[in-house]
Amino acid sequence: MLPTDVQELLRLRIGSYEQLHVLLLLFQGRAEWSVEALAAHLKVSADSTSQALSALVAHGLVARASEPPEPKYRYATGRQDAAVEALVRAHQEQPLAIIRLLAEQSIERIRADALRAFADAFLFRKGK
Repeated sequence: MLPTDVQELLRLRIGSYEQLHVLLLLFQGRAEWSVEALAAHLKVSADSTSQALSALVAHGLVARASEPPEPKYRYATGRQDAAVEALVRAHQEQPLAIIRLLAEQSIERIRADALRAFADAFLFRKGK
């Protein structure tokens, strides 16, 4: 079972595997990375990496260290440090539990989106 603070961090602030791996890399290395360098290191697209970074910045886990034309990002040290450190340990010791929780979250988002789309289909709109 994952520690409560790790579960909370994953549920509230990390929504994808890309976000998880970007956060882990930035936290462990404590260096500044460009989108392209992160994407190459993680072997994912720059677009996917950029989206992950945007979400992590919005959740206060990552900060922009430099501005365009080539922005760089770094881990945003703060009150979440202990939870992120616990996440690193959990990722090393219980990677399947983390994968399972992220998968459950994805399925729940898909279900919620499908229910919302279904409910919207029955709304009466003016002009239709």
